[in-house]
This record gives sequence, C-alpha cells and structure tokens, in this order.
Amino acid sequence: MFEQLKDVLAKRTVHLKVVVFLGILLLLMFSAGNWFFYGQTRSYLEEELGKKLIAIGTTTALKINPLTLNDEQSKTLVKQFLKDVQWANDLSNISILDTKQQTILEAKDRTEEKGQEIMPLPEETTNAWLAAWGGVNAVSGLYWIGGTYFKSGYVPIRDKNNIPRAILCVEASAKFFNILNLYKRSLILSGLISLAFTILFGLFLYRVMLSTTSAQETVRQAEKLATMGQLSAGLAHEIRNALGIIDGTAEVLKQRYNRPGQPDEMFDYIQAEVKKLKKIASEFLAFLKGIPVKLERGNINPVIDHILLSLKPELDNANIKLTRKFYPLLPLTLFDTGRMEQVFLNLLLNAKEAMPDGGEIIITTNPTIAKTGQKYVQIKVSDNGEGILPQNADKLFEPFFTTKEQGHGLGLSIVARIIEEHQGEITVESKEETGTTFSIFLPIRDKENYENSGS
Repeated sequence: MFEQLKDVLAKRTVHLKVVVFLGILLLLMFSAGNWFFYGQTRSYLEEELGKKLIAIGTTTALKINPLTLNDEQSKTLVKQFLKDVQWANDLSNISILDTKQQTILEAKDRTEEKGQEIMPLPEETTNAWLAAWGGVNAVSGLYWIGGTYFKSGYVPIRDKNNIPRAILCVEASAKFFNILNLYKRSLILSGLISLAFTILFGLFLYRVMLSTTSAQETVRQAEKLATMGQLSAGLAHEIRNALGIIDGTAEVLKQRYNRPGQPDEMFDYIQAEVKKLKKIASEFLAFLKGIPVKLERGNINPVIDHILLSLKPELDNANIKLTRKFYPLLPLTLFDTGRMEQVFLNLLLNAKEAMPDGGEIIITTNPTIAKTGQKYVQIKVSDNGEGILPQNADKLFEPFFTTKEQGHGLGLSIVARIIEEHQGEITVESKEETGTTFSIFLPIRDKENYENSGS
C-alpha cells in the first residue's frame, strides 16, 4: 500500500511540474503572438501611409513650376492649389520647403489659426528632407505633436533640367496609431497581469507540491514505523526469551556459587541490568502499540531531578557539569511520569554523547505563554557540545535516522512521540561547535480539557 501511495504522489509531483511549465509556455507564446501582431500591424500601416504620401507628393510636385515660387501672384495660385490638394486627400498640411528647411509656402493659413507661428519641423524629418534634396522620394518616421502621431513625405520639385529647386512636404496625421498606442499599453498591462498571474499560479502550485512532498514524507515515515512495528513484534519475543534465560541462569549461578555470609554483588548486578532491559523493551513495545498515557497532575521538576540523580555518577565520570535552573513555583501540568523520565533520559544521554571531552548541561524550567494564549511549562535541555549539522536538523525525529556509529535512530523519535501523546511540542536549536538546545512545551490544562481535545 505504501509503495502505491508513493508512486501516486511522485506522479502528481511530475504532473504539477508539467502543468507549471506548460502554463508559463502558453502565456509566453500568447504574449509573443500579441507583440508580433502589434509590430506587423504598425509596420504595415506606416508603410501604406508612406506610400500614400509619396503618391500624393509626386503627383502634386509635377504640377508646380519652381520658377513661379518667386512671384507673389503665382504664389497665391499655388497656395490655393495646395489647399485643394490638402482638402481632397484629408491631409494635415502640405508645404514647400527651401534649402534651409524653411517654409516657402503652405496650405495652412496660420493667420487664421489664432496667430499660430510656423512650427519648425521635427528632427525625425531631417533625414527624409536631405534625401529629397538628393533627388530621392523619402518619408519620415512617425513623430508626436500635440498628442497625435504624424508622418511626412518629401518629394523634390524639379525644374526643366530635372534639378531639385524646392521640396514638397506632404504631412498627414496618423490618428489610428493612437489606437495602436492604446493597444500597446493594453499589451504591456496584460503582460504584467499575465506575469503576476503566472507567479501567483506558480506559488500556488509550489505550495501544492510542498504539500505533496510533505505527504510523501509522511508516507515514508509511516512506512518506516510500520516496518519497525513488524520487526519489533518478532524481536520482542526473542529478546524477552533471551533475557529470561539470562535472568534464570544468573539466579542458578547465584545459588550455586554465592557463599553464605559472603554475598557477591555481581550476581545482583546481572539481575538488575536484566530487569532494566526488560523494562526498556516493555516501554518500547508500549510505544509501538500506542498504549494510552497515564496522566497525573504534578510538578515536572522532581521528575527531572530523579533522572539527574541517577545519571550524576555517569556524567561526573565524563567530566560533565550539571546546572539546574528550575522555576521555584512551576505550575502543575498533566504528564505520565514513566514516559517523561524516558524523554529526559534520552535527551541527557544525547547531550553527554555530544560532549566526548566534557562540558556542561543546563536544564531550565519555566512557565510561558504562546501567541494563541495557551499556557505551557517549558523545559530546556542545553549542552555546549559538537552541535548538529543544518542538513540533519530536520531529520532528528525521524525513526532510524542516526549519525552515531552504533546508534539505532529510535531515541529522539520515541521522545517526539511521547511529547506528541502529551499534546505538547518539542523544538531544537543548534549551532555547530557551539551546542544544542532541546525545548519541550507541555500544555497547562486540566485532565477533562486534555481528554476532550482528542488525546
């Protein structure tokens, strides 16, 4: 079953990655298509407008004699002709320029436009004007005046010898480019919206993938626990049989070789250690079988003291100093004494192994309040040992994970399980070559509230 779940979760992860990739690809293709359409439309319309201006300019220039531009009476006729061309072709203006790019004559009557002065031609038109003086018909690029796009065509006005004597400038507004400009802005806006949507969608799928990964991790841990349960069921019987034989043999040897009046304590040591091993095996099996905790209200300080007292000789031999910082009037809380002794025993032995050259263990207890308003009893077990590698910090409470050569990787997973059974929390903070601190939070509540919360 676990293998099937793992396969399903792995496939879902792959599917999510494919969906993200395809979504981003489609958005990029859609945006690229819109920009391509915009560019092609703009180029086409600009080209067609340029052709129209050159056609009008060429036809008009053929009907203008440059010699008449020096005669005032002739200029009046030419001006009227330019006005007719402007009106017939819906042009913005049509004008005749000299060698200095100054206006000789134009269709617009500036004096009728509220005294407007003749505006100098934009820089965008200079190259086209120069090209026209070279005898080549030319168009300017688009330029912006007064909130509207314009474009100009330049055609030389030639004399009888085919020499350019003046330049005819045909100017038209390109208001439809304003619409294209709005379309361009909408493309930019839609691109930004698409980008934001893609990012949000990617974040959403990333969260989904994280949840999927978490589910995979849960399945993996469940598989480990299931395997551990199956192994322990077979091993427990053999271990207990072996311990029973050792206990019985020790009793026989004690009766056979123990001299009257001169008891040998070695026989008692054997039986005491066998009894301890039986107790540990029973607790381990109780952990696997999920036997309910036996909660009693009490002060956690004496429980810790009891473990410290039993471990003191061992810690003294390892040159480890014990420092107690107990809160004097610690609130009472609910806990299973035997299970909590197992927790502190594991944590203290881990701290000892982290300081092979000696050091200090500090045990601190105090009341605290979480952001949710829940009150806790906090117990800290700190050492100044080797610390934990960052890549191992998230795996500490996993079953069978260990960095010790002879470790079985069950100590901290059992600790986490016991704290979870008490509806508490355990956290770890560590820094390499500085030390590690395990923090346990036991909720302060009465037994009725504890049972109603679903323990």
